[in-house]
Amino acid sequence: MNLDLIIAGIVGILLLYMVLKILKLPIKILINGIVGMVTLNIINYFGSYIGITLVVNIWTSLISGFLGLPGVILVFIYSIFI
Repeated sequence: MNLDLIIAGIVGILLLYMVLKILKLPIKILINGIVGMVTLNIINYFGSYIGITLVVNIWTSLISGFLGLPGVILVFIYSIFI
């Protein structure tokens, strides 16, 4: 095998590793946001049958979007005490 191909393969693998490491945090934030919004909407949909609703505004959306499921739980606990 040619030495140039081996070096190119190693460089390609290292570049792929670095790109995936850089994109790890934005992908995690995106997944947390999706999980938070879906959970917030599910609680509002099914909670309306038993009288539990969460107000969806900019603050609850940001909290549940950044924190994901723990953010929705935090908003839910906050709404109980208010």
